[in-house]
Amino acid sequence: MGTKMNRPKGEETTGGDLTINLFGPGMTALHKVGLAGLWMTLEALDRDADAMERLRKAGGSWDRTEDSVTLRWKGKPEAFFNALFDESFRVDINGFF
Repeated sequence: MGTKMNRPKGEETTGGDLTINLFGPGMTALHKVGLAGLWMTLEALDRDADAMERLRKAGGSWDRTEDSVTLRWKGKPEAFFNALFDESFRVDINGFF
């Protein structure tokens, strides 16, 4: 299990990135399937101009290669990841995908 890092109060996150590689250390078959799903979701979002605009406004972007995905965000990560989840899953008012 990972270690939670506590930031001093008032210290803001100014952006970051996360790269997930198909052949990275610890990548199990289940991780690889999950990465494939993320890769395909991002591919579909690349073709949706409205979704791309909303994600751009949330401060996010990504790169997809043959064997990795890199997610990048500006500012607090919550804005980008919340927008990414909303665009990816498109939960309706009844809570259904």
